[in-house]
Amino acid sequence: MASDIATQHLFANQKLKLYDHDPGATTAIIVSPDGGTTLRVADMSVFSRFACGAMVTVPATGALTKLEIVAAEAATMSSPVVVKDSGTIAADAVEGQAWLECTSEEIVHLGSVNDKALRYVAGRLTMSNAGGECVVFYELTGGRFAYKDLTPATTIACQSRMSLAEFRHWQALYRLEPWGDEWDQVRAQGDPGAGQAVRQAQVALLSVLRLEGRHPQRGQSLRRGETPPHPLSHGR
Repeated sequence: MASDIATQHLFANQKLKLYDHDPGATTAIIVSPDGGTTLRVADMSVFSRFACGAMVTVPATGALTKLEIVAAEAATMSSPVVVKDSGTIAADAVEGQAWLECTSEEIVHLGSVNDKALRYVAGRLTMSNAGGECVVFYELTGGRFAYKDLTPATTIACQSRMSLAEFRHWQALYRLEPWGDEWDQVRAQGDPGAGQAVRQAQVALLSVLRLEGRHPQRGQSLRRGETPPHPLSHGR
């Protein structure tokens, strides 16, 4: 009989995704099921580590010849910066694999070098035959908070996550935490608007907490260490 215990360890701390990659070309293509029209992209703004793995499913008399992790300022992945590069490989059989990983510090550093506020990451694959296909794995980890069903049991579960109001509340809380502050301070070096965004998030949080009666009166500061509990942790 299967265990009745529903405790989450890995799935509350890691965001795991599997994607189909059907490039239809022999050029470097960001992970996509339709030749680059739909891009499979990950937002690194609340995570500190990213891993990407690719497994050949349809060799089509060709091979996976290169795997890269690339980063960009926008989810459209225009003008991406290469973060990691496997070099030339020859994964030319079913289940041939390649793996790469990177950290947020590496992404921030490369963003500074290239004068870009890099935030989004993706895998980019090169196949030697346009008919070749892969399954690609993404892992995002090292987030500031654990969250139930960060990796849902099924794709259907994604349809019932936190509400917009809950997300905004959580986002405001996150902005006040040390790791989030450091990330934005580094990004602000090349993006003057980033600091303003943090201040706006802080003001929004203070307003919400005052309405809920969970924050000191106006004029008192919210000191680090006095951040209220995660809004989704109450009664759950």
